[in-house]
Amino acid sequence: MLSECRNFRVRDINSMGNLDAQAGGAGFFNIGSLGTIAFDYGMKTVKFADGIDEAEGKHILNVLKEKRILTEANL
Repeated sequence: MLSECRNFRVRDINSMGNLDAQAGGAGFFNIGSLGTIAFDYGMKTVKFADGIDEAEGKHILNVLKEKRILTEANL
């Protein structure tokens, strides 16, 4: 449920090294996969949007805020 998702953020995987190769190129939306956008869901961190850069990640989060899909409660 979206109301239980918290702390949406953009991650810079470039500063963490080439971790994508270690993860085996996980899919678009997988718990435990590497990605540029992340959020907390209960005790887990969900990461998604592999292959996009930091600017694209920020743009996606901004669009979700503008469309009121994400609210201050999610951030």
